[in-house]
Amino acid sequence: SYALQYMEYDADDTVGNSRIVGVTTMQGSHRELLVLGEKLPPVGTLVLFGPAEVETIPCRVLDVEAAEDFAVRLTLTNDAEEIDTLTDAYVPEPWDPIVGEAITIDLTPSAPDIRGIETLTSDGDPFDLFPGYGNATRTLRVSVASDASDLLLITYLVIEHRLFGAGSWTSETIYGTSGTVDIVGYELDDSVEIRAVTYTRSGSPGAYTAVQSFVVGSDTGDLAISPDVDLVALDAGLGHVVIEISSGDPATDSVRVFRTPFGDALDTDTDQIGTIDVSFISSTTFVDGDATRVDRVVAGDMSDPGSWTAGGGWAIAAGEATHTPGVSSTLSQAQSFTEGRSYRVAITVADRTAGSVTVQLSGGTAVASGAIIDNGQTLFELEAEDGNDTLEIVASSDFDGSVTEIILYEESAACAPQGTFGYRFAAVNRDGFASDVSAPVTTTII
Repeated sequence: SYALQYMEYDADDTVGNSRIVGVTTMQGSHRELLVLGEKLPPVGTLVLFGPAEVETIPCRVLDVEAAEDFAVRLTLTNDAEEIDTLTDAYVPEPWDPIVGEAITIDLTPSAPDIRGIETLTSDGDPFDLFPGYGNATRTLRVSVASDASDLLLITYLVIEHRLFGAGSWTSETIYGTSGTVDIVGYELDDSVEIRAVTYTRSGSPGAYTAVQSFVVGSDTGDLAISPDVDLVALDAGLGHVVIEISSGDPATDSVRVFRTPFGDALDTDTDQIGTIDVSFISSTTFVDGDATRVDRVVAGDMSDPGSWTAGGGWAIAAGEATHTPGVSSTLSQAQSFTEGRSYRVAITVADRTAGSVTVQLSGGTAVASGAIIDNGQTLFELEAEDGNDTLEIVASSDFDGSVTEIILYEESAACAPQGTFGYRFAAVNRDGFASDVSAPVTTTII
């Protein structure tokens, strides 16, 4: 069979619709065709003539477009089942973000830079590494940094050190690309060898620095010489001690002063009372305590009997107040005391073989010392009560000795403590390192 195919358009349709109409099959050649049905191509329409047959092609719908009269326009493509088969059978390779082949670069980090080696001074030591008095141990501080031009990531640096000529190295680690480390265990004048190396993130070491030699303490001043106690003069007074010291050592910048109760062991932390800046070409004076205190007793050396009121048995002559046994009596002198204040007393007794004396502040509520039975100087304090207005030396009836001196003064907060003390000294150089502590010089503070 045969058919005609043509396109049919209307006013709003510029795409057109394909129409197929069958024709009567008559063998041979003809000038006319008999169209089957009532639908004829319009005059002037381009038609295609040929055999008519039914052909089925598998397709896939790509798009559905609505048309007039409930019709739809389909966009189709040939269906290739072999593509689905190939797609289902395809197994992709595991994903790898690297494109191409990895390039291995054989790089070694450069040697780091040792930027500084120094002997720590006590004044510049934030971690209290001061070695102590007369101690020759020192702490070295080493600064190091990696080469900034290195292409590899540096994870940490290692500083190695040893005594000059020693076999093995001791290592210290600095994490990061730069930093400092404090090295302990060496002594003054030790010759130390130091080198450094960097390590990458993979743990591979770089090149070592050249070995640097450093003499411990070569960058600091000379160690001060321990003070000579023969060049120290002490003058003890009322609540104070005047210290006159000469150094004679050019390396001594200052002297630390220690005051220790007689018989006690030295504690350099608690016994230090001050620091004296000294010069090696002249002596220096330092006052420990309050030098303004004044003895309140008139003729306390028993040089003037008229300054005292002597009771029965007391007699003052030749600088002594002597008591004859037989009656308990007092030797007194009018005074003015302030309630609540402390008054220091020093009394010296001689030739006593029996009995005792006491010292008291009388008038109002009396305040008395303990019984004094020893020859020599006795020190104590009395706190005044309301109404006290007289200083009294009270002898027991059997006291057979003499009082050669009595001292009394009002204590102040600035006074050095009363008693016998050992003064020691340590010389300090300009870097803060101290010498050995000297032997004690003993004196008594009233």
